Amino acid sequence: MNQTRQYRTLILGGYGSIGRAFFLLGGSYINTFNQVVVLDRKGMEPYESADAMFLRGDIEDLSFLANVLRRHAGSFLFVNLCSLTDTYRIRQKVSYYDGAYIDTSCSTLYGADEHRYSRLMPHTFKPTRNAEPHFTCCGVNPGMVEVVARKIIQETFDKGACLDILFFENDQFHAQLDGGRVGVSWSPDTLIDEVMLTPTFSVRASQAVECEQPPTLQTKAQWGDRVYDARLVGHEELWNVRHINSITVENSFFAYTFHDTVMDVLRSDADLAHGAFIIPDDDTRVFGTDTLAVKVIDTASRKQSTLAWETDHAATQKKWGINGVQFQVASSLLFFLELLVRCGDWSEGKVLSASDIPLEWFGWDVINELLDRYGIDWREANELDLRLDAAAGTGLTFR
Repeated sequence: MNQTRQYRTLILGGYGSIGRAFFLLGGSYINTFNQVVVLDRKGMEPYESADAMFLRGDIEDLSFLANVLRRHAGSFLFVNLCSLTDTYRIRQKVSYYDGAYIDTSCSTLYGADEHRYSRLMPHTFKPTRNAEPHFTCCGVNPGMVEVVARKIIQETFDKGACLDILFFENDQFHAQLDGGRVGVSWSPDTLIDEVMLTPTFSVRASQAVECEQPPTLQTKAQWGDRVYDARLVGHEELWNVRHINSITVENSFFAYTFHDTVMDVLRSDADLAHGAFIIPDDDTRVFGTDTLAVKVIDTASRKQSTLAWETDHAATQKKWGINGVQFQVASSLLFFLELLVRCGDWSEGKVLSASDIPLEWFGWDVINELLDRYGIDWREANELDLRLDAAAGTGLTFR
């Protein structure tokens, strides 16, 4: 699709570790905007080489948000990088001022202590009166993993197939820290919420299945010749993949593995985890790799295909000053931004995820070029023989 939408202003909501990575990786893209505005409640200064206006405030303070958006009404793109926010309320304001919008995770329910995806995902997709494109859940996972699943399906399986779409992640991030602190590669609050406070959500026999209580189920995941402790987490992509066109999703889960030091903390309670987990500062050397994998299986023929993306934390720290997960999320977000501005006609009130963005609007040549541009390097990985250990007792033993 040749048409490109033009926005004068890029507004970045949140300037934490992912915001910094976004500036580091997206300099050439960011420079296409006439103005860049950064909103953050902690008062952090933007990346030193970025020509941006910094405003201190909370994007969930709707009066503050409205005051910012009205100055740029009609020609802005809002990037929400704040985790655990009510994205629907924010999208309502963005829609009112005729802006485009993208985020990397699902919505919360403002003022409510709610963690169940069965409640959060319908709220995430509530329509607003947006005349411009709104993309939600468009980071690495959720987001890029769904594009990869669709790529596997397009290249390997027939239309109408009944498939298992299985997601695995093995993050062996670690660092030497004092005082009993344990390093993690991304937001401690969101990690604790996802693993310890949210019940397991999965798809079984084409039905959404959610456990009654947190924490997430413990299991074991096989990666090649090694078996790791893992958690079956609820995740946005498990909700979204059921909307992929032309196939039926029979089963889907997300098995998440961490370094042993992180897994030990996750077996404790949330208060202890909040006191232990920390993203190491820039001067602390980090180690390990993060590997994302998507495995798709035809439930009738048992034909299968796996793609994986491995990122070395030490290598990305040396090159960019960020860890591998920050690289994965920021590069994936930039990929989706490039798709958003290429959208053609847009129906009012529509909000799309990576599972139902019409990829035919862009074509696989454009998609593959963008993957290469941002260093998003998924490779064939059938040799990993990814599976759950039947002895773990979860009832999920997909092979």
